[in-house]
Amino acid sequence: MNLTDFISIYCTPSIGSQNTANIQVCLQGLYNLGVTLAVAIAFLFVVFGAFKYILGAASNQKGAGKQIIMNAIYGLAFIFISGTILYWVNPAIFKAELIIYNVKKLDPPEFIIDAAPVINAGATPVQGRTAIIPPGCPQESDLVAISGQGLESNKKIRKDILPHLQRVGQAAHALGYKIVITQGYRSYQDQVNIWNHWGQNPRYAARPDPTCKAPHQTGGAVDGYLVRLRDGKKFNLNYGKRNGADNMSQNSPGRADLEKIFFQNEWARYVNEYWHYEYGTGRWQQCSGRAC
Repeated sequence: MNLTDFISIYCTPSIGSQNTANIQVCLQGLYNLGVTLAVAIAFLFVVFGAFKYILGAASNQKGAGKQIIMNAIYGLAFIFISGTILYWVNPAIFKAELIIYNVKKLDPPEFIIDAAPVINAGATPVQGRTAIIPPGCPQESDLVAISGQGLESNKKIRKDILPHLQRVGQAAHALGYKIVITQGYRSYQDQVNIWNHWGQNPRYAARPDPTCKAPHQTGGAVDGYLVRLRDGKKFNLNYGKRNGADNMSQNSPGRADLEKIFFQNEWARYVNEYWHYEYGTGRWQQCSGRAC
């Protein structure tokens, strides 16, 4: 067996095979190989020194040959004595066990799941209010397109929530507005996309929830803004500036009237978003007719 074959058989561990237990054989074999090479080299130096001693004409050449022989003998003695001492100190000096762990890379989760709706910790349930979130996620048959007087949207909402939103639209129309609904029901994947878009910041987006407890996933939450009917003025949303910006400051007609319309119809608003209103959710149960 040559050196290449020895290393491939005994010194190349493979996961799941018995070769991983052969490291002690590899070490012992390498030691034996080293000793063999040392003996062979020492023998060559002894032969070389002997020729130099025998054939040397001058005394200094004979002395050099003798020194080569002595150095080779000293080297051999050092190898065998050191090996004997090591074995005497610990007979298992060349034994070892090689443990190879199969490390599997795991990708971090894209989002954190928190099924609890975000509500004001200090809020208490409104008397007689019970959240009307259906178990599980809304099915397509549970949803309906948003429509009605004073409403403009291409989004969907739960069927049982639509009449409550239509009353909001009628109230807006009576005040000379229409409400443009920009967000309604969101699927789980829609919520994941929104969550990632806002940097997974719970201040700006609800955490996605596979059981659909996030407000928009329940089909009972909407985002919207007012448009004045007489001149088409839009009181637009400004997602980048929370709680007041430009023409949507706290005292602006657009924001004040939007709150008035929704609150009078017993909807709840998320305190950090003046455009976000809910009905039938956990937040609605806690603060119907106000923000929390």
